[in-house]
Amino acid sequence: MNTLSLKSLVFALFMLFTFASCGGEKEANNNSATGTADGVTGTLTLDKTSVKVNEALKVSFTVDKKLTGNPWIGIIPSEIEHGDEGKNDAHDVSYKYFDNQESGTLDFTAPTKAGKYDFRMHTTDSKGVEIVSISFEVTE
Repeated sequence: MNTLSLKSLVFALFMLFTFASCGGEKEANNNSATGTADGVTGTLTLDKTSVKVNEALKVSFTVDKKLTGNPWIGIIPSEIEHGDEGKNDAHDVSYKYFDNQESGTLDFTAPTKAGKYDFRMHTTDSKGVEIVSISFEVTE
């Protein structure tokens, strides 16, 4: 291999790793998140990450297998500690179940109080775990 070919290869690899580390569109606009917990991988995608009080918003979801036992997605204030379904349940502002669905879109209304909130996905409504979360902001 000549010096020019080696330099081209090194440059191409550098550009590939640099581009890959940028994260693409998903991270550029912060409207999608993926997580895994309790053997389930889920993704949440928001139609917007900043909304007005009482504004309509949508969250799309996917899971890698159908869940039963009232899996749910809820709006929880961001300052609430992550992970524990019972704690999230005690602080949710709004929630919806998605039994036996591997994907879909749920319609929500933004909270009545401005602040930072999360959509959090849970494996079940009875001692479940949080799979993934994504944050959004509510403004006046």
